[in-house]
Amino acid sequence: MAVLSAQPTPMQCAEKVWYEPELTALAKEVFAIAAWVRLSQPTLGRPSRQPLRRSASSLQNHMSRHVQMGRMRTKPVGSEMSGRRRNQCKRSARQFGLSSGFRKSGASAETSIVPKLHLSLLLATALVFGVPGLSLAQSSPDANSRVVEVEVPAPALAGNLLGTSEMQDAAIYLPPSYDSDPDRRYPVIYLLHGIFDDYGIWLDIEEVPARLNRLMAAKAMPEALVVMPNAGNKYGGGYYRNSPISGNWADYIADDLIGHVDAEFRTLARADGRAVVGHSMGGYGAINLAINRPGTFSIVWSMSPCCLAATDDFGFGNDAWKRAARVETAEDIEKLLADQDFYAIALLGILSAFSSEAGDPPVHGDFPFDIVRGEVVLDDAAYDRYLDSLPTRQLRAARDDLRALRGLGLDVGLGDQFLHIPPGTIELSQRLGAERIPHLLDVYDGDHRQKVGDRLETVVLPWVGARLMVAQ
Repeated sequence: MAVLSAQPTPMQCAEKVWYEPELTALAKEVFAIAAWVRLSQPTLGRPSRQPLRRSASSLQNHMSRHVQMGRMRTKPVGSEMSGRRRNQCKRSARQFGLSSGFRKSGASAETSIVPKLHLSLLLATALVFGVPGLSLAQSSPDANSRVVEVEVPAPALAGNLLGTSEMQDAAIYLPPSYDSDPDRRYPVIYLLHGIFDDYGIWLDIEEVPARLNRLMAAKAMPEALVVMPNAGNKYGGGYYRNSPISGNWADYIADDLIGHVDAEFRTLARADGRAVVGHSMGGYGAINLAINRPGTFSIVWSMSPCCLAATDDFGFGNDAWKRAARVETAEDIEKLLADQDFYAIALLGILSAFSSEAGDPPVHGDFPFDIVRGEVVLDDAAYDRYLDSLPTRQLRAARDDLRALRGLGLDVGLGDQFLHIPPGTIELSQRLGAERIPHLLDVYDGDHRQKVGDRLETVVLPWVGARLMVAQ
């Protein structure tokens, strides 16, 4: 296992330039989205033998058709790609369904990365379920802590219908004493990302390693491993739940990933030494794992969880369901990408993850409604089955397991741009209360993305760490 140099994005593999915007924090996030073109199908170009140099003004002109970015500067990188970097690029391409080949020397980087899906779609991606990662300047962990990259066999994903690889990547933070205290075993926190993200969001944007270093140095949390898996697919993610279409992502986390980590690292390999924390899609995933894979984790925190209740923009009044239901061919899906229709694409992902049976391609899932004279008409039986798949309907059956947790926390910002998230989170809390399941609900003044890193450091990780079982 090598020390991690953050996984390169498709743009970094294709270009000989690292863009480093000197912008506000919000603009920095927007720029990260522009660079991380996950839903496109570019041909990844091998860097030319001469470093690509552009002035700040030419770069700004190159990007201005996507977004007004402000000042940018370029930093040329070496003219040759190392073997390790090339392998990282191939893994990056494999994960996001891009071409894993490299053009011959001299291929135009500019023409090889033209996305089919432009920034407006990717900006919506940032606001829904998390901002994609970009390898900007990363806060380095302390000298004695490190982050390693691992490849994890994923037999739980075998046979999925979306072409998702059965080999997945993860980043693992090893705490300061891990190398110097070889007899010590550590609790583990699993950190789940949102839709269209990967673990780069935690490393590059939220700077989780630096935050962990500060917390551990201040004794605000115990030393622990933090495992940051990838969980993406062609529709943005599998929602950390089992599906005959998108694969058994809950089993991947609970069996394949945890089994790999416990076998390869010195962990406290039991539930009271494990916690799961997730944001948005990952927040939903944390709740789903607590309900459907009991005994795996003893502490759960769900940050701005999506998909808890079929209301507002997650309900069938959202016209994007109609657009998704019109898909009949693979070309129709490509058209949704070309039309920058984020919601329709995301809802295809919801359908594939939440369907209990696999249907006909290319969608494979069955919509719980018909379109009659241009309007959604729900199929009552199918709609009821869909509602049964949501956490708000699963609490009673899971009551005893949830009561046994050492800690269960939820948070939500009242200014969340995705309107179903605040009422869905509050409804889940009310139902937890009705079932007499102890939990913490933290409602704060904020939106979907803005305070994630700070809240991890000041609220979530200290709360989780205080409840972890630590080796004596």
